[in-house]
Amino acid sequence: MDISRFNTEIFDGFQLYEYFALFSFKTPNSISFSVDEGSWDPEEGPRSTITNVGWLDVHYPTSSFYKTQIRIKIPEQHFLLAEPVMVDCHPGGKIEQFHNTSLMYDYIEKILKELKIDPEEHYEAYFLVGENPFGLCDMQKPGTIS
Repeated sequence: MDISRFNTEIFDGFQLYEYFALFSFKTPNSISFSVDEGSWDPEEGPRSTITNVGWLDVHYPTSSFYKTQIRIKIPEQHFLLAEPVMVDCHPGGKIEQFHNTSLMYDYIEKILKELKIDPEEHYEAYFLVGENPFGLCDMQKPGTIS
């Protein structure tokens, strides 16, 4: 993980689809961002009033099998599907899925790229959507052989 470019609160960050992640603090193995909406420019910082809508924490490397641990809170409506879908679950049977996991994986890929974490590294991500965490890992990603 390369977090050397993140040093100044509010000014250092990256676009995270329609939101942006603004640097809050870091340690040698972790970094934290506020997730905000509004108008922000990487050169100039905030251009208008920004509104905090969540947070993002990334830990790497960790001592677990999943070397990258991601925790993110973004408004639930962002990940809700227009209509729930039925998906297979292990060990057999189907469950109703209400969240767009494909979009969640897009967020994970964007975060890994911005922090220069090898996408082949095992990761685990928890999205706090609504009142409940929703967990994903690299081994669950569609097309992945586990």
